[in-house]
Amino acid sequence: MKTFLFEVVFCFLFLSCSPNLFVREQYISYVEKQDTVLTRERIELFINRIQKYHPYSFDSLGNREIDELIETIGESIPSHKLNDAEIVFQARKLMDFINNEDPHFRIIPVFRKFPELKYKTASIMVPPFRGLCINDSLLVNSFYDEGLKRGDLIKSINDIPVKEYLRYYYRDRYVDVGNLVWYMNYQIYPEYKIDFIRNNEEKSVTINGMRYPNYLVKEGRFCEGKIMPDYSLGYFKIREFENNGYILKKFRKLTEEMSQSGYSDLIIDLRENPGGSGNDLNLFFSFFSDKDSLHYLEDAKARVSKITKDYGFDESQYGQVLSLPSENVFHSFALDSSLFVPNLKVYVLISRSTGSIAASFANICQYNEIATLVGEPLAFNALKYGEVASGEFLDNPFAFSTIQYDEYTKAKDGIVRPDIPIPYIAREYMKGGDPVLEKLLEYLKNKNTEVLTSNE
Repeated sequence: MKTFLFEVVFCFLFLSCSPNLFVREQYISYVEKQDTVLTRERIELFINRIQKYHPYSFDSLGNREIDELIETIGESIPSHKLNDAEIVFQARKLMDFINNEDPHFRIIPVFRKFPELKYKTASIMVPPFRGLCINDSLLVNSFYDEGLKRGDLIKSINDIPVKEYLRYYYRDRYVDVGNLVWYMNYQIYPEYKIDFIRNNEEKSVTINGMRYPNYLVKEGRFCEGKIMPDYSLGYFKIREFENNGYILKKFRKLTEEMSQSGYSDLIIDLRENPGGSGNDLNLFFSFFSDKDSLHYLEDAKARVSKITKDYGFDESQYGQVLSLPSENVFHSFALDSSLFVPNLKVYVLISRSTGSIAASFANICQYNEIATLVGEPLAFNALKYGEVASGEFLDNPFAFSTIQYDEYTKAKDGIVRPDIPIPYIAREYMKGGDPVLEKLLEYLKNKNTEVLTSNE
């Protein structure tokens, strides 16, 4: 993925202390930032800037005219001075409309270490678990402290109800809890009191936070593969399409082990995969498709600007939405027949958090009929945009797309739907397992198990 930068300030900013029980010893208020007032004019200026670069015009959002929307939101913004977290929260009244159109679009509160105001994350302490969000429920998905278990239903963090944290956060299926806590006015502490429900009993535990850099790498490297002899199949999880050469080596090793065991069913789990790089993507498909090539893009467009000029456009075309030169559009791509493994039957697990190139991976499989999609629908417009650029709104960084992709797809109304739908149901995940995966495994074991269930 090509990344462009303009007017960027990436930094961390720590804000006002909370009157909570847990006192932050390392972090104090950055009061200088609290003199900012968010205005309707500033939001309007932001939209005008985005319109110079984004292929979508943003003349209307959610079936509402943009001027009317800005005016309505402007009337609801508090007139008093705001800190950064609250500025972002208020601005998102409009910006979440943009996120619905372009899933790459995100604006985040920034952090600085006070008083040096430098970009530092090494000492940030965050709750030691990753979350799974189902409707308004936040459950523990992965835990890094024995005080928590997978499936615990989190009720509050440092006496703040989970619903308050979720109100400030994006509605991702898989939740980075480090982001979750600092989106809400930087609720970051050396330790955390977690109130939760386990086995229908209310429990509470006070645990130390973990350093954010350790939190980021705790899940392991890029991917994991394993043979599941109880189900006579292989399982391969790709967390992110980065270092694809390494992932391909692991993928090939698993397919070889499957062949030695006589297994043909393969699950590729992309549910937590936000995207990454498209390098060597064709090689993955080469393992389970004997076609010469696969269809990918019908067209790709850009609003011509200084950050898309390297596609061969010139300044006289600035502001126009034009198709990219044909040599930059992969209408199809060739496969490597030497990698093909006969008789592989591939099932790709997806969720609404499957994004960017991971969403395209799933769509290519479905459209070319080389694999079966399982899980829940992808996010609206998960395929439509890419090539992320970055900017800043009142010192808070945001990301957005500069290219509109028109993929060959079976999607309807901008949504790619699975061939085998399996919804996420909170009460099932509270038992501590992975019900979506478990239902697929039972389906493959029996080949006629009913896995369709009603959504909550």
